[in-house]
Amino acid sequence: ELGPGTGNVTVRLASLPNTMVTAVELDQFYLEYAQGVCFPFPDVELVQGDMVTYRAEEPADVVVLSFSYDHVKPERREALAKNINANLTENGVCLLGTELLRPYDPSDDADWRRALHDYHSRIIELAEEGAKQMEEGGDEEQAKWYTKMAEIERTALHSGLEKIADFKPNPAMLEAEMALGGMVVEGMEKMGPEEDGIGGVYVCVFRKGEEEN
Repeated sequence: ELGPGTGNVTVRLASLPNTMVTAVELDQFYLEYAQGVCFPFPDVELVQGDMVTYRAEEPADVVVLSFSYDHVKPERREALAKNINANLTENGVCLLGTELLRPYDPSDDADWRRALHDYHSRIIELAEEGAKQMEEGGDEEQAKWYTKMAEIERTALHSGLEKIADFKPNPAMLEAEMALGGMVVEGMEKMGPEEDGIGGVYVCVFRKGEEEN
């Protein structure tokens, strides 16, 4: 797993039968946090390293990225795709959970900004609606959760617009970036939100192929 963050997905992977997980995290804070979360799972190995350059001693059947791809700068994504390819067995696959924007012209800064704003604004709107419904229903804890979600999305929008640590592509861009490393798309399924034309959360499957020259 590349970029496990808090380790929430890591423990789910470790709960699968006949599974050994190597989780590669660069940030010291999240590495220590994930160590605490994963402590009950002896088949999890946490390693401090850069997902773009980390090379395992033995290739893996599956490489997983859960919302970590967005935080890799565009100029490093070809190297990331090549590294994913190199870390996979011959018939290996990459499972990638990520947020993708609607189609936009990457050379048109205004179009990109509109796409980013449209996506995050809709998620913020949905979170605020959820918080209001929970408050009206007397569920203060869930209301706080939705409010926190809205705050996180505002931070992500700012980070994206200022190009700090959030770099969301669109589906065509993701496919092209992964292809540079020889990764072939098998499928992209949108999990939500239901609206068309704003982007959403996707689960993507790529298989190992040959690197482009």
